[in-house]
Amino acid sequence: MSNRAVVQTGFPGEDEGSLELVQRPIPRASPGTVVIRLTTRSVNPNDLTNIRDNKLKSFQDEHHPVIGSEGCGRIFEVGKGVTKFKIDQRVVPVLYWKYYLGKGEGAWQDYIEVAEEDVVAVPSTVSDESAAQYLINPWTAYGLVTEIDVPEGGYLLQTAAASTIGRQIIQLCKFWKIKTINVVRRDDCISELKEIGADEVINSSVEDVVKRVKQITNGAGVYAAADAVGGVLTKDVAASVQDGGKVFVYGTLGGWDITVSKLDLIRNVEIKYYRLTRWLEKGNNKEKVMRDVMRYLEAGVLVPNFGKKFDLEDFRAAICESERQARGGKVLLVS
Repeated sequence: MSNRAVVQTGFPGEDEGSLELVQRPIPRASPGTVVIRLTTRSVNPNDLTNIRDNKLKSFQDEHHPVIGSEGCGRIFEVGKGVTKFKIDQRVVPVLYWKYYLGKGEGAWQDYIEVAEEDVVAVPSTVSDESAAQYLINPWTAYGLVTEIDVPEGGYLLQTAAASTIGRQIIQLCKFWKIKTINVVRRDDCISELKEIGADEVINSSVEDVVKRVKQITNGAGVYAAADAVGGVLTKDVAASVQDGGKVFVYGTLGGWDITVSKLDLIRNVEIKYYRLTRWLEKGNNKEKVMRDVMRYLEAGVLVPNFGKKFDLEDFRAAICESERQARGGKVLLVS
């Protein structure tokens, strides 16, 4: 047996051109740790951003960094002192901060050693496809909606609503009895979003977002907004928020700059940038989100959408598929 791993060998990164599949030793479990045999991994936009922006370059002198922000698998070996897990148990390792960004050890490999406290058990009713998406999007959606704190029955406006995280925001808001107004760019996803709980869907390609929001809210505007796009769309988003409301920008699909009218600043509309890492540092947020997200996956509150699957060796094709527009759900790497 060997440990296949997708590593970054070229800096600056150029996606699949700077990556290679290599063979590494299978790690051994030291006291307090487990070795996990990874079976399913997500291909996330932030993985490609990390490659392009050289986020993992600092590890190149020690070893070629392994790509991959999240995945799931089974316990392969248990170290001395580990009491919560047993061999062959299905689990999710929480890799992103401590291992992926902290050590250059990501999920795009066959085996990884992880401390016991960074592992979450996967209930039998949660599929591998859902478990492999446990971290990045659900945690971000959970933290974002929690931070925005729309009162029950109030309206949340969100952009890029047809995205994976947009759908999960809809699902959480439905469960928490928050109404959503969802901005998309295509008609073909409107019925799909309404089926999972969207209250209203606006196609910004053919409709006036501000006018439609005012119609839906009887002129009041929404309580708050979550904006994954930025750019010029933020101007419409801010104009759709009630006096003193907040716009939480959390993505840069429309570029790093945003446009806001002075009229909305006069109305005390506040523009904030939301970062999951910052939110997790507050109080016991990390422990709560670790527990609650898996419960929501188990209960069917959160239902991650997945698309095509590729073998780990076919990571280049998986990356290409992940950047194709209207591809469906999350692209997965399996072994």
